[in-house]
Parts: sequence; structure tokens; C-alpha cells
Amino acid sequence: MLEELELESIEGVGPVTKQKLMDAGVHNIMDLVVRGPMAISEVTGLDLDKATTICNRARMKLVELGFLEKDFVTATEIYKRGRA
Repeated sequence: MLEELELESIEGVGPVTKQKLMDAGVHNIMDLVVRGPMAISEVTGLDLDKATTICNRARMKLVELGFLEKDFVTATEIYKRGRA
């Protein structure tokens, strides 16, 4: 796996958070983006704000690496827009 996709490459993911993520089956930053903040919060017990921050940083990293388009929008964002 590319080092750039490792969980530790995301600011805010230290050893404890990494272990919580790994225990929940989240092995790289692509997994973070696919699952989204709500699911990450639920499976890890992380605060939703922290899960959101980590997922957003993961998404930005994937954009920087060229794995996602800059205008990629998550289902969570679409949901929030519909409720506004």
C-alpha cells in the first residue's frame, strides 16, 4: 500500500485513534472516505466532530493524490444540503 494512504498520514490520527479505526476494519484513508463520518463515529466510538474532521482530511488527501476529483461530494454533504 502507498504510504500516502496510511491512516497515520492524516493529521489527528495518532496511535490510539489508529487502533480504534483498525479494530473497526478501517485500514486506510480510502476506507475513511467510503464509510463517512457517521459510520466512523458509530464503529469506533469517536466523537462525531473528530470523525468528521478525520474523514474530511482523508478526502482532501485523496484529492491531492489524484484519487478523487476536487468537486467530489459525499452522501453526507448531499443529505445536509437537503435538510438546510
